[in-house]
Amino acid sequence: ERLVPPGIAIPPVPMQSDNRSTFVWAARYSADKDPLLFVEALRGARLEGAMYGSGPLADQIRAAAPTNVAVPGWASPELMWSGARAYVGTSTREAFGRSAVEAAMLGIPPLVASSFGCAEMLYQDADLANALVIDSRDPRIWREKMELLAEDDSLHQRASQHAKSRAIELSIDAAVRAVHVAAEKVTRSM
Repeated sequence: ERLVPPGIAIPPVPMQSDNRSTFVWAARYSADKDPLLFVEALRGARLEGAMYGSGPLADQIRAAAPTNVAVPGWASPELMWSGARAYVGTSTREAFGRSAVEAAMLGIPPLVASSFGCAEMLYQDADLANALVIDSRDPRIWREKMELLAEDDSLHQRASQHAKSRAIELSIDAAVRAVHVAAEKVTRSM
């Protein structure tokens, strides 16, 4: 038997990079993750993207990706997050969204579909939620939001700080502290 700890481990801190300009997509290369939405959103854009993952659509994604989108497969967290401006999650259904939470823990703001279970946990500020939680499958809307995050340093900073503070509450350490506090309350009430 193995005890699975609650929460998410905080990923290793990425190498510092002066050029944090890449929009990172990280998931299984499958239809429910909608990787081709990311590809189409970046087609013709002046933004850079990287798609980390593996799965049945790998060849199709590599063939469809424009020159500004790298499709390297899986990579270490240090490499994946080191140059990330933002995480982009295009899934059509996502019960939670581990990659979004890991990115947020590192101060990398997530731009996610409204289908992400973690969206309302990460963005409890209504203005940030309106700007960074997308309820559309239109690649033009996704591109507009990515361009906004690329150009608006104030929005980027606010989203980074807010999402990080919320994501840290989803860590293993935070879950253990919450269990400890709850156990103490039970003990005191006996």
